Amino acid sequence: MARHPWAGRAWAVLAALPAVALATAPPAAAAPAELVLPVSGLAVTLPEPPPTHHYRVTASWSLAPGSGAFAGRDVIDEIVGDEIGMSLWLVPGPAAGGSCGAAVAGSGVSLAWQADVVLHEQLWIARGGELTADDGEHHVAMAFCAARPGDDDALLAYLVIPDRVPAADSRDALLAFAASPVVAAVTRAWRTRHTGPAQPARLTPAGGAAHDPARELRLARVGATLTPPADGWVWVVGEREKAHTDVLYRVAPRYPERSVEVLTTGLATCAASPFDAALTAKGGPPPTGLPPGFSPGPTLLVGGAETVTVCKVVGDRALYFGIQGPTRVDDVAPLAPLLVAVADAVAATPAPPSLPPKVGDTGGFAMLWYGVTGILSWRDVEETPEGLPAPSPRFAMGFDFGGLLGVDAGWLYRFHLGFAWDLVHGLSEAADRTSSAARYGGSAVTAQIDAGYGVDLDESSRLGLLVGWHGVSGPITENSGLAASLVYSRAPVDDSVGVFARLTPIQPLSANGRDLFSPLTAEVRLFFDHAAFMAGLELQWIDTASAAAREIPGEGFALFLRIGSGAVVR
Repeated sequence: MARHPWAGRAWAVLAALPAVALATAPPAAAAPAELVLPVSGLAVTLPEPPPTHHYRVTASWSLAPGSGAFAGRDVIDEIVGDEIGMSLWLVPGPAAGGSCGAAVAGSGVSLAWQADVVLHEQLWIARGGELTADDGEHHVAMAFCAARPGDDDALLAYLVIPDRVPAADSRDALLAFAASPVVAAVTRAWRTRHTGPAQPARLTPAGGAAHDPARELRLARVGATLTPPADGWVWVVGEREKAHTDVLYRVAPRYPERSVEVLTTGLATCAASPFDAALTAKGGPPPTGLPPGFSPGPTLLVGGAETVTVCKVVGDRALYFGIQGPTRVDDVAPLAPLLVAVADAVAATPAPPSLPPKVGDTGGFAMLWYGVTGILSWRDVEETPEGLPAPSPRFAMGFDFGGLLGVDAGWLYRFHLGFAWDLVHGLSEAADRTSSAARYGGSAVTAQIDAGYGVDLDESSRLGLLVGWHGVSGPITENSGLAASLVYSRAPVDDSVGVFARLTPIQPLSANGRDLFSPLTAEVRLFFDHAAFMAGLELQWIDTASAAAREIPGEGFALFLRIGSGAVVR
């Protein structure tokens, strides 16, 4: 997934927003009715103030020169007479440094005290001290950070209070925060994701001139540069660690979250989806509100969330958009200005080299399986002075357990353990070469361990070459040594079918002193219903007739039928 453009950025800059691309909402006297905070997009119902009090709501945001890093805040002032009695600054976004502890440490509030408190049904990390504003004034302030479980979203709140409350007095400061009905209303809106329409890009700067949000957004992977549309929102290009696509984030209003991923294909048609079938969700109506010339694409399941896609043919290529939010985005009409702006920019740009037909990488995964095994084996062996058995089918039943681990860098690791009993002769005669010797009868013991490297084919598939040690005793041979295997894995996504396949030729370095080669092995396992059910088939074949130095020429095969269960972790 894309790295959010705010991730890891300190919030201390918000104590004094630079006057670069600065937009500020004009003060608005708030009545006890629902109003939408421009930067966060939260819809807040402020309480009725006392007769001598009133509320003033403002907002500001900026883009840093060069990097384009976004900083913004909503401000709710409680005015007592002609003075500010208390000021609440709200900064939504990912927790700087990856945690609320790091966020309050980088908030710009000097440390007089710090504590974890539960206020307004929300756990906050609180830090109290002083805050130095851009005018050089020192203000008593507190920084409170609340994180949302399950994602990187957080809310940083600054409570700037009169100097009559000592900075070192945590009890009075916390009581002021806890007693504030404004804080309670904001917390409730944030916890419930209660939002409303906002257009922070159309805010008027303090000087009164119209704010011009025009700037360039560079889509490096698509190879286009566009001017953000006049939709009233603030868009930035996100950083990507594994880039097959460009991603645009709406940073203001922050809620509800919106991101748009963009990719192009070398085919001038929207009929050939570039997305892996394993990521395609079943069912669900197509999105509405598409601009002219756009068509709906498949709905994808990425990280358990539904991503709506739309497509437009631009020249000799198809342009795909993946639209994400906290919930499925059914109406894309509000995003139409951005979609059209990107399409127009791509149309004005020469086509870059075509991307691969499939995009993405598997990331890390683990596939485990266990179950019962049925074996049918046959070996063409003539009677010898040692009394080896004549050709006849053998039947065995047993168990097997194994797994495949794939790490994000491409490495693969596999292990397998299996054993089975001859249904006719049993283990009591497994060592008897005249009846069911392990290498000529039905009983079998297998141990294998491999490691190697794979190449991602798409978001769920990997092809790799593994080398390791394989030991086998029965049903058609007995040997151990170094083995090389070609493996293919397809980790199941949601209700898709998972696949594991392996091809192992004769071991190049079999153990010395053995009479027989190790077998050629082909194996496939299928995983159904989120890997709850596993079915597999394995074929082993051996033919040593051409090896004159071998004591026991002959041909044999073994068919393994497997049924069991499994598990997949991604």
